[in-house]
Amino acid sequence: MQKNIYPRVLIIGESFHLMSGGGITLVSLFKDWPRQNLAVVVKRNKYMLFEYCSNYYGLGYLEEKRCWPFHYFQKKNESGPIKENDWISKQSIHAFPPENIGQKSKVKSLFIQFLHFLGLYPVIYRSKVSEKYIQWLDEFHPDIVYTQLSSINMMKFVKQTIEKRNIPLAIHIMDDWPKTLKEPGILYFYWKKVIENKFKELLDYSSVRMSICSAMSEEYMVRYGIKFIPFHNSVDLSKWRNISKTDWTCNQVFTILYAGRIGIGVQESVLMIARAVEILAENGYSIHFKIRSGSFPGDFKTKLNNFHHTKIEGYLSNNEMPKELAGADLLVLPLDFNKLEFTRLSMPTKVPEYLISGTPILVIAHRETALYRYAKKYGWGLTVSENEVEKITEKIKLFYKNHKLRQMYGETGKKIASKYHNGEMIRKDFVLTLKDAIYNSQPMTHVQ
Repeated sequence: MQKNIYPRVLIIGESFHLMSGGGITLVSLFKDWPRQNLAVVVKRNKYMLFEYCSNYYGLGYLEEKRCWPFHYFQKKNESGPIKENDWISKQSIHAFPPENIGQKSKVKSLFIQFLHFLGLYPVIYRSKVSEKYIQWLDEFHPDIVYTQLSSINMMKFVKQTIEKRNIPLAIHIMDDWPKTLKEPGILYFYWKKVIENKFKELLDYSSVRMSICSAMSEEYMVRYGIKFIPFHNSVDLSKWRNISKTDWTCNQVFTILYAGRIGIGVQESVLMIARAVEILAENGYSIHFKIRSGSFPGDFKTKLNNFHHTKIEGYLSNNEMPKELAGADLLVLPLDFNKLEFTRLSMPTKVPEYLISGTPILVIAHRETALYRYAKKYGWGLTVSENEVEKITEKIKLFYKNHKLRQMYGETGKKIASKYHNGEMIRKDFVLTLKDAIYNSQPMTHVQ
């Protein structure tokens, strides 16, 4: 494709990085874009890669306001363009979030949780466009705004941006945050209604709506009566061609691998896998469970250390990933059964890499989740839909003992990745989707 077909895109709320799903998805979708046709507006504490975009605006004191008297305690973080040279040293130091959070940060976190419980956080912490930001916006002159949203303040900031310059809007939903954003509190129902109304207003104005998977698109068509086009993370097939597994003979020690985030929605299932592996090892199986993750919440790492056959290693970099995934005997995709409100429409970003690796996959998730339904529909993963260690143990045994089963699921995964997660094809579709949104957008009427 010629460079002049790429529209100028302003990305609000997420940056290019490889630390979590939102940033990884940006890299996957925009990696062919000319850098000069991309600009990003993001908080300064976000991870940032300048390989894909060099024009970052850091939200600071001018855009993030606190009401009286809380503004007296607000840090005067600088607002304005972020230079690559100024950021690179900070980025290299903080490869992933620290495990040990200081006492001051814990107190701050508890205070913010208390404000959320009272329903005061959106009142105290406000976002607004500044003159400095608008000047930077005009210099870039975007054809369209792309956002993954994720908070009330982000919705307000996006709304103000598109109102100021009548810019078409593309919304991409990573998970079902409109349903899970508001935690229970004194004003829960009030803010729940506010979130729903603000979200629907932006949907009505937006020129294109995108989801993270087909299950979410189907759900949102019923819920909002609007079409959502699914765009998930993808893989570059050429990168994996000589690495994907072609021999399903086990390692001397059968290796089960989980690579990715340890947080809400996966912790309990990861512990069940560790227990299952411990049971098998105690019964004579040569087996271990390897976890590659950059950080662990609370005392979760301590809990894992109680399992003698679970190995904890650091964050798995993008360069290490192909060899590590293809070198394992079994990959696990776990979602907790008691967090269905968070997991039902989630589609882990790592799914395409898992599939293309050729390593068989064990999916542990509730029957109602998009992940479980996807694995079942296309037969790329053996599934466990019961919240029981014994069920997980039995499925691991099947993979441990059966070479043909490992090969069958490994080959099916590679076929599905090639057909549905081909990065080159998905990026072409994504460019055309944004261009159609720009050309078919209507002049904006004021969003209340």
